Amino acid sequence: MLTAFHLLRKFPTTPCPALLLNFGVYDLSLLPQCSTFGPEAAVLDLQKMGHFIDAFCPNTTAAQLKDPKISPLYENIEAFRGRLPKALFTCGTADILLDDTIMMSLRWLMAGGEAIVKIYEGAPHGFTALRGMSDAADQAAADVKTFIEDCMGIQEKPRGAGDVLVLN
Repeated sequence: MLTAFHLLRKFPTTPCPALLLNFGVYDLSLLPQCSTFGPEAAVLDLQKMGHFIDAFCPNTTAAQLKDPKISPLYENIEAFRGRLPKALFTCGTADILLDDTIMMSLRWLMAGGEAIVKIYEGAPHGFTALRGMSDAADQAAADVKTFIEDCMGIQEKPRGAGDVLVLN
C-alpha cells in the first residue's frame, strides 16, 4: 500500500488499474484485533508483530508509527479521489490483521475507490500459501483469478481445439 500511494503521488497521470491487497498491515501502531492474538496464534501474534515493527521502524514511538509514510491507514486518501485503483482486500477471520483490512477497505470506499473485500472464515495470516491444503486458500486463489480477469477484461468461453481466452 505504501508503494501504491507513492506511485499515485509521484506519477499522477500514470494509470494503476488494480491492487491485490492480501492480509496487509496498514497501521503499525496496531489496531485492537492485534491484542486478541497470543502466542497460540497459528502464524502471527502480537509478539511477532512487535519484532517486525522493530525491524522496519527501530526506535519509533507509537505516535510516529501513525505517520502515513509508515502506516498507510493514516494517508489522506481523499487526495487520490478519482484515481484510486480498484482493490481486492483479502484476509482471514483468524488473522491478527483483520482490523487493518476492514479499516483500510472502508477508507478506500469512503474516498470513492472501488473495494472488494473477501473475508475467509477461520483462515490465519498468510493462508493463501496453503493452496491445495486449505479450502479458504483455494477459494482465495479463485477469487484473485476472477478479480484479475475482470480487471483485464478477460472472459472465459468454452474451450475447444485452438481456442484461447478472449480479451475485450
